[in-house]
Amino acid sequence: MHRLIADNLEAIRVVAREFGVIRPEGFGSVTTEAFDPQQSDIDFLVQYPPGYDFGLWLGRYFASKERLESLLGRPVDLVMTGAMRNPRFIKAANESRRLLYAASYGRLDVAPPRGKARTMIPLVARHLGEIAALCRRDGVRRLDLFGSATGDRFDEVTSDLDFVADFADTDVPGYADRYLAFAEALEELFGRPVDVVTERSIRTPWWREAIDATRQPVYDERDEPAVA
Repeated sequence: MHRLIADNLEAIRVVAREFGVIRPEGFGSVTTEAFDPQQSDIDFLVQYPPGYDFGLWLGRYFASKERLESLLGRPVDLVMTGAMRNPRFIKAANESRRLLYAASYGRLDVAPPRGKARTMIPLVARHLGEIAALCRRDGVRRLDLFGSATGDRFDEVTSDLDFVADFADTDVPGYADRYLAFAEALEELFGRPVDVVTERSIRTPWWREAIDATRQPVYDERDEPAVA
């Protein structure tokens, strides 16, 4: 394995855990003496947990690619192992692939010990009033924060924010517009990328457990004062 990968191995593992990759592998020139750190790109095979919803993970797929390119300073190609179909490509990849990290199925490695209270990060805490107003405007009954922003790996400069939103009236016209308006308003409020996962889209047990392990309540319409 080239020194560029070896020197950044732990950082690559952190990115894998953050974005739900359970088995990243290097392959191609980066695992051989032919790799040129000034000219070569870097190829990774990435495996996601069984039953993941590609629609949900698409944004994270590209975000992880960008994070790795920033970390390594080279163009990065990510190939999903489940998408490998061409026998020649599979043979070539198998000849050079090198495992970088292997996670057990079941959870993302982002949660603090269970039972330990999490302090909301200041970035979110100081905007609770504005968040509540947006939730009321766009029909969000409950909003939870999850992912790195509820742990100790959140970076105020580079990290994005992940939310789970429970929308009301999802079967009536205008729901898609409300969803997009809400997500865009959060990005404008925080000045960074924001991913909004809807409660009803969390279908697989693994994805549910991964989110529940780190979710932190931000807004709940049941806590609103009653209107006389």
